[in-house]
Amino acid sequence: MDEWSRALTSHPDADFARYIVEGLRQGFRIGMRHTRVDSAKTNLPSAKLNPRVIDDYIQREIAEGSMVGPFRADQMPGIGKSYGLN
Repeated sequence: MDEWSRALTSHPDADFARYIVEGLRQGFRIGMRHTRVDSAKTNLPSAKLNPRVIDDYIQREIAEGSMVGPFRADQMPGIGKSYGLN
């Protein structure tokens, strides 16, 4: 992040440069307003009956670059999932 800050110090639009650096640090507001939804705590019964379908889907998404992973818990602190969406 320090490299972005340094690279943008001479940008002619200081407000824009600050927006970029703060967005990279804290996340960008995209204008979406909704209440937080908790993720599912368990898999649906169909996922347990057909685990190969789930495995195939995940591998297809990874191959297409739409999903990355799997990750160990220590690689994604604060995130409760082992795969991340791109």
